[in-house]
Amino acid sequence: SGYTQLSGSYTIDSASATAGTNYQTFTAAVSALTTSGVSGSVTFNVQTGTYTEQVSIPTITGASATNTITFDGLGSQTVLTAAPTSTNFPVFSLDSASHIIIKDLKIVVAGTGWGIHFMNHSNYNTVTGCTIEGPAAAGVHGIVGSGSISAVSVVQNNAEYLTISNNTIMGCD
Repeated sequence: SGYTQLSGSYTIDSASATAGTNYQTFTAAVSALTTSGVSGSVTFNVQTGTYTEQVSIPTITGASATNTITFDGLGSQTVLTAAPTSTNFPVFSLDSASHIIIKDLKIVVAGTGWGIHFMNHSNYNTVTGCTIEGPAAAGVHGIVGSGSISAVSVVQNNAEYLTISNNTIMGCD
């Protein structure tokens, strides 16, 4: 592909440009993963900041039980937030993505939407130590498995073999 596969430690730091081992946004990091794939385990150490974006991770070439992909935040100092629309509810979506670890992030749903979403056989993923916040209102959910990004629909295998531990969900319906 002409691109070097990712392996090792990287940062997501909104205060620095995307260059070298740093990505300014989650979207830039996911773009690199999608383009290049991975040849070993990868950790993105998310630096202090508020990241206003909706993130969707597709299948990543090379991801496996050995080659996991971790987004590791600093708790309340690392905020991922978005104001979703009715055609795209998730703030953080895994769409056919497996072996992803979402760790120690604060995910804020600004309005109607979902914090974390799994669809299309997003298997063997982990969500740990996260805080997910949203209004206590209809249509606001912390963690959703659905076959669609615009509706809660039950289809076979949105996600299997999930580890969901030590998370706090505040508000949300």
